[in-house]
Amino acid sequence: MAITGVASVDARSDQWGRTVTAEQLHLVVGVANTVTLLVGGYVTLLAVRAQRRTGSGSLRALAIGLGCITGGTLVGGLVHLSGLAPLLIGVTLQSVSIAIGFVFLGWSLLQRTGADDRLPLTTT
Repeated sequence: MAITGVASVDARSDQWGRTVTAEQLHLVVGVANTVTLLVGGYVTLLAVRAQRRTGSGSLRALAIGLGCITGGTLVGGLVHLSGLAPLLIGVTLQSVSIAIGFVFLGWSLLQRTGADDRLPLTTT
């Protein structure tokens, strides 16, 4: 069985003669995406709760970034599994979403709040 959208991935042998099948690769991707969704969703929820509690703009950007990364995993997987588009489209959607998420994460780290203005920029 070949993976849709990827040429000749039926089965490969490594240098020790072990064979990896497409079904095994699907299982690994599925498990990794499930763990990403569960853990990412929980961490996103924590960031949203912290933002609501504090009203912090940097925590809002953090929650949006984590949500983009987690949501991209969900959308990419659903597009591929639904059969609506080839694997490459799902991977592209997931990659773009992750890139946008990291932009928000970086932005959240660069934001300064009133409390941050009192902190020294260097330590001695």
